[in-house]
Amino acid sequence: TRQKYGVDRLEDLPTGFSGIRMKHLDAWSTEVDDREFRKLTAIYERQTSIRHMVALLSPFVAARGVSQGMAGSDWAHYQAFLEAAESYRRRFGRDMNDLIQESLTGTAWEMDGTSEDWANIEPFVYHVPSSDWAVARQTMNLLILSLWFVMAACILILSARRLRP
Repeated sequence: TRQKYGVDRLEDLPTGFSGIRMKHLDAWSTEVDDREFRKLTAIYERQTSIRHMVALLSPFVAARGVSQGMAGSDWAHYQAFLEAAESYRRRFGRDMNDLIQESLTGTAWEMDGTSEDWANIEPFVYHVPSSDWAVARQTMNLLILSLWFVMAACILILSARRLRP
């Protein structure tokens, strides 16, 4: 950084070193967060696979999955919200770090943000996924429920034939 700006001491930087430092810390943190989130996602995906296997034994499990998906309280909706919130958090952090870097010089690390600074920050707005999106994520549960329906229909037809005199 000192070479980039042609200075010998951090105190002489024409830009805020704390903003630069925070950008590097955020980059490291992002790498760690992404790695751990991938691990968490893999756990939830394994659990979803197990639920699908159990749903083959009980239609209640598949019906509950469809119900949760349509209510927006399933893993897919939660993951979509997490990704949107994390994306916003990262943009917010980047914007704040840029503001610090641009507003300070040298090794100063404290600043008072103005109303104008805060007015330039885009608010977090989350758009709930559409019902089509939700249905698409329930394909396996819907297939399992269809299988249960076909099995029940077959049992009823066979039972009705046996009851005929």
